[in-house]
Amino acid sequence: MRTLLLCSAITDVTVHNLVQQCANLLTEGIDEFMLVISSEGGNVSSGLKAYDILSALPITLHTHNCGNVDSIASLIFLAGNVRSASPNSRFIFHPVECFFNQSAKFELSQMRHIVKHMESDLSRMVYAFKSRTTFGVGDACWDDILNEHVVWDAENAISMGLIDIIFDLKAEANDIKTIII
Repeated sequence: MRTLLLCSAITDVTVHNLVQQCANLLTEGIDEFMLVISSEGGNVSSGLKAYDILSALPITLHTHNCGNVDSIASLIFLAGNVRSASPNSRFIFHPVECFFNQSAKFELSQMRHIVKHMESDLSRMVYAFKSRTTFGVGDACWDDILNEHVVWDAENAISMGLIDIIFDLKAEANDIKTIII
């Protein structure tokens, strides 16, 4: 199976590169491949974009956590139709954050807009996790998880329906398409 490696922070650039590589594989007639992820997370809007695009592609996407899938990278991981993790992997969840430089100045209306944007992002993430996992079906569990600081190992992830199987991935060198950094 062809394999893409995503081993960096989630930014507009890495998402653009990821989507381009997926498009290249589709052009080659490959509609099933694996995305191996080890990422500390990054930009929420970029991660939401990646999730939406990967979920919409006419592919069978396997995602594998080969170390750490943190923060917004967990949403990209969730786009997989088949999701797996290495035994020593981890997943980190935390509340949506917004960063400002030290000299930033905002009016109250601007702050309200920022808060609405963050609430919208959180709502989209909660919906995705509820619709693609067995954890929190019928209750507010993902609302709670994404509003706390939570670390799951592979065993937690499988019991919560985030992954389907735990195994050590051994990709073949000729299957690796590209490394996205």
